[in-house]
Amino acid sequence: MSDARRFALLIAATLAASLGACGGGGGDAPAPTAPPGPTTPSIATVAVTASTPVLSPGQSTQLAASAARADGQGAAVATFAWLSETPAVATVDATGRVTAVSPGTAVIAATAGAVRGSTTITVRPGPAAPLADLTRIVDSVRLAWKLPAIAAAIVTLEDGLVAVGAAGTRRASGGPAVTSDDRWHLGSNTKAMTALLAAAAVAQDRIGWTTTIAQAFPELASVRAEYRDVTLRELLSHQSGLTPILGNAALGTGTTAAAQRASAVAAVLQQPPPSGTTRGAFEYNNVGYVVAGAMLERALGTSFEAAMATHVFTPLGMTDAAWGPQAAAGSTTQPVAHRRQSDGSWTELEGYDLPPVFNSSGTMHMSLASWGRFVREVLRVEAGTSTVAPADVARQTTSPAVAINATASYGMGWGIASRAWANGKVLDHTGSNLGNASLAVLAPARNVAFLVATNGYDPAGLEALSALHGRLVAFHTTGR
Repeated sequence: MSDARRFALLIAATLAASLGACGGGGGDAPAPTAPPGPTTPSIATVAVTASTPVLSPGQSTQLAASAARADGQGAAVATFAWLSETPAVATVDATGRVTAVSPGTAVIAATAGAVRGSTTITVRPGPAAPLADLTRIVDSVRLAWKLPAIAAAIVTLEDGLVAVGAAGTRRASGGPAVTSDDRWHLGSNTKAMTALLAAAAVAQDRIGWTTTIAQAFPELASVRAEYRDVTLRELLSHQSGLTPILGNAALGTGTTAAAQRASAVAAVLQQPPPSGTTRGAFEYNNVGYVVAGAMLERALGTSFEAAMATHVFTPLGMTDAAWGPQAAAGSTTQPVAHRRQSDGSWTELEGYDLPPVFNSSGTMHMSLASWGRFVREVLRVEAGTSTVAPADVARQTTSPAVAINATASYGMGWGIASRAWANGKVLDHTGSNLGNASLAVLAPARNVAFLVATNGYDPAGLEALSALHGRLVAFHTTGR
């Protein structure tokens, strides 16, 4: 929508202030958080996911199995036992690789000890339609805006990912080229996923859209009076009136993201709202999503990250979704974050991302295929066929909750407007962590979504993403 750039600048300003970053400066990257230590497995559940759950005869896909303890934490399993309940439809080998045999559906199960998990593979008649190649279009935009790399995808309600392309290098200084399977940082496009997790929790009666901060954190007696009655819906729709800035003292302490969130929430709920801020009015606020993430993990009885994996990633087959930097410091295995300097050059940001306290607000990365599975689910929400949560609940996230201006509104994780090319309603959002940038635009009336991501942040704006989106709409409409 027309406010995409305004969203981006609001996001950038908020995050820059939170982290003490300068608009065009390279800045020091936050130190990576150490991974958690090993745990003793006591398996309660097994989850099986398929990156490609629909195949044609002769095609294959690799399944992934994971085990979790009763508290939601992962449990290490040396070997899973694999079984196809309908080998005439699809077979599976000892490594979990499935091969389609004939049309139909097959349940593929993985077992660890006495615990079993499964997924369903659909085999459709005839060969799968090849993905349209967007590389030429993508590269022309990359060259015009002199970006390190950029990638794009088109997703439809009926077929999922139908077109994809990526161009450029993982580092501006050269080296390996990006691929369409690389992981791209989504920034604030994480917010729509947090909102969908909230819908799943609401549908399970774990929490309500009107649950208040005071109800979620009864032990915090020092919560300011202005915040006590702020609801989950208000936090997710940027109308809470909370301070939008996490100062250095309130960034959160602790060895886990959950501990950092708890520390940050306790601190921020004691800070006065900014002068001129009005509860109920739209004020873009990353801190609201930090508080919402903490509310959801309280309601679901596990960490926000584990809850997201259980209720969103696994059901949708988003097998490579994760938080933090796509590429470790010094690595070229994934796109590296960059920031453009005032002279037009790019600074490579090693191992860069926001602190984990912002995981529910904007630190997620994944492949275009996984992102496409998520936006396809949002298209299902709009079509009334959603799977993660009932459509009437999930559609609360894609319905206007607060006006941004005379022509645009915000739901929960989505900007909402009307556009002629979309035959009406458009859902969109930009995202950035000041080192990467992304754009998602969905046209529910046309059953299509457009995704764009780049590993370079330009403080001047996100015109390249908008330009590529326009090219994608034209390609989807005309084939050129």
